Amino acid sequence: MTKEYEQVERLIELSGFYSTVREIDGIADVVCASERGQGYLSGNSCKIYFWNDRWFLETWAPVRYQFPCDSAVEAVVEACAAFLRTPRLPNLPYPFTTVGDTIVRQYGLVISEMDDDSDE
Repeated sequence: MTKEYEQVERLIELSGFYSTVREIDGIADVVCASERGQGYLSGNSCKIYFWNDRWFLETWAPVRYQFPCDSAVEAVVEACAAFLRTPRLPNLPYPFTTVGDTIVRQYGLVISEMDDDSDE
């Protein structure tokens, strides 16, 4: 999976954003952000990972979105970049807790329960 994560990291950065592959307790993901501070990522941010044969995008709320099972890495990156481009609005919490209905519809995302281990 490292190759795919490195591809996600590279494509996010080619989209004009920041990312880093990390591993914690043997579980890897790619953290993506719209801004970079000194030594940290900030702004709109999320993490992307591959689990149970599917790609996921997770906000820090946390809300976990599952991609359709046949989603290519490029679609995952496009959805993430669309989320990172979301402008701040005065009446919305920041950082954003959800990716927004437009992105959910466009990429066929489904909210997945955090403790859900099923393939559905």
